[in-house]
Amino acid sequence: MDVLLHHLRRGPRADWEGPAHAAADERIFAHLAAAGERATQLAITAGQYHHPDGLFYGGAEPCWSNTTWRSIIREHLTGYDRIAYLDLHTGLGARGAAEPIFRGGEDPAAFDRARAWYEPALTDSDDGTSSSTRIGGNSARALMDELPGTELTAITLEFGTQDAITVLRALQADNWLWLHRAEAAEEQVARVAGLVRAAFDPPEETWRAEILDRGLAGITAAVTGLAAG
Repeated sequence: MDVLLHHLRRGPRADWEGPAHAAADERIFAHLAAAGERATQLAITAGQYHHPDGLFYGGAEPCWSNTTWRSIIREHLTGYDRIAYLDLHTGLGARGAAEPIFRGGEDPAAFDRARAWYEPALTDSDDGTSSSTRIGGNSARALMDELPGTELTAITLEFGTQDAITVLRALQADNWLWLHRAEAAEEQVARVAGLVRAAFDPPEETWRAEILDRGLAGITAAVTGLAAG
C-alpha cells in the first residue's frame, strides 16, 4: 500500500505533465492490473498516516472539521432518541445515480431499518455491494461516538459523476496543486479546478436536476421512516 501511495503523490511542478508523472501512472496501473480495482480502491481510500503530503492522510490529531462536527452533534442532537442521518457525497457510481450506502448505527436492527426505508437500492460497503469500500472514519462514526444509546439510521447518499480513474486523477491534481500552488502557472490552476469541478460538481443542468430529484427522494424516505417509528 505504501508503494502505491508513493506513486499517487506528485513531484516538482514540471512532473505533473512530464515523464515522472507518466512513470508514476504506469506503476499505479500495474498495481491495478495485479490487485484488481476493488483492492486498489481500498488501498487508496481507506486512508493512511505515513505521507502527510499524500492522498487521504489521516493527520496526527483530530482536525478542525472533525472537532467542529462533533461539537455540532453534541450541541444540536443530544437528547434525541432516534436520528436519521444522510451524508451527501459525489464522485462514486454511475453518472447521475443516487446510491444509499449503509453507515450505521450500532443496534442490531439498524440495517433492516435502513433497508425498509431505502428499499433494495440500499448497499453496504462491508459486504461489497457498494461503490464505496469500507471507511472506518466516516462522519456517521462521530454520531455513534458522541450519542451512545441513540437509535441511529445512517447512510451516505452517493451521487455518481465520472468514472473512477477520472475522479482519481482529479484528486491527484488537487493534491498536487495544494503542494505546489505558489509555483503553479495560472493555466494549471484553472485546469486543476476544472478537473475537480467535473469530478465532484459537474456544471450540467441535467445532472443537477437528476441529483436534486433523487436527493429529495432520499430525504423524504428518511423522514417517512423516522415518522413511522
